[in-house]
Amino acid sequence: VTVGKRKQWYQRRVRAIGLATFCRFDWRKIPKYLAAQFLGGFLSAFVLFLVYYDRLKDDNGLIDDADAADLKGIFATYPNKDAGTLNQVFDQVVGTAILLIVVSSVTTSKLAPGIAPIMVGLCVTSVGVSFGTNCGYPINPARDFAPRIATAILGYDNTFSAGSHYFWVPVIGPIIGGILGVFIHYMFIDIHKKRNEEKYLEKNEERNMAESQP
Repeated sequence: VTVGKRKQWYQRRVRAIGLATFCRFDWRKIPKYLAAQFLGGFLSAFVLFLVYYDRLKDDNGLIDDADAADLKGIFATYPNKDAGTLNQVFDQVVGTAILLIVVSSVTTSKLAPGIAPIMVGLCVTSVGVSFGTNCGYPINPARDFAPRIATAILGYDNTFSAGSHYFWVPVIGPIIGGILGVFIHYMFIDIHKKRNEEKYLEKNEERNMAESQP
């Protein structure tokens, strides 16, 4: 679901940080993007808790540890036991970089209205299918860290210590991947696109000047 102007919906916090890193986005706007997205992730975890409440509670109305352990993946991501920490970080860097290359490409191209969100959604799905085994593809700090805090408040055990304190991986990995994705797009796509546009405008101007001469 996308709401708002085309230039607003795509400002995922990792892309905003990536753009700001290369002086293409105002750092002063970063806090409000972070606050809004983390608040959304935090509140959505409570909504999910209410949706699954009957499956999570025991006879006394408290969280049942067995069922909670099976369902905690609906709130935050947890790594595969066979994936080491460096593998987890690399997984998040690569997955987020791919996503940000696509997001940066479609949001700087002239597409028909409504096409860009669909393409980004398909990319997110593709990343999930391809890179979801190691970490559950959080590729977004707000999607993982904020709900993790909410589940800790709700009474879950080992929320931050699970997976050898895995909680920091979906925060640091996507930020690095976001910066890398924006950099790759800028160096290998955006610069060349701008040069081609400048050449086109120069040739068009020369043509117009030649046609205007008697």
